[in-house]
Amino acid sequence: MESAELKNQRLKEVFQRKIQEFRTVCYVLTGYQIDITTENQYRLTSVYAEHMDDSLLFKASGGVVGSGGSMQLMETDFSRTLREMVDLHLHHQKSIPAFLSAVTLDLFSRQTTV
Repeated sequence: MESAELKNQRLKEVFQRKIQEFRTVCYVLTGYQIDITTENQYRLTSVYAEHMDDSLLFKASGGVVGSGGSMQLMETDFSRTLREMVDLHLHHQKSIPAFLSAVTLDLFSRQTTV
């Protein structure tokens, strides 16, 4: 019979593998690596980013996101270059997915233009 400590260690290992698998799948499917920077703050870096520090920073506010809470784009050097997309997709349309898709397509087109 396994000790409780050994069971806990095995659970931690499985959990860590599943977390890494989930992060990889999210990156492959969305094109964004998502990192937690501080409590309630998330850094998104596109697979198509032109520079390593080109990232978007979102902060969760107002409680649990999806249950009355919301996500707010924080200003970064990179986000300041996206004013038109921020105004259209976040302020007017109020759609983070549309904004992230527009950023992805914009960055992708910069890399594939000959």
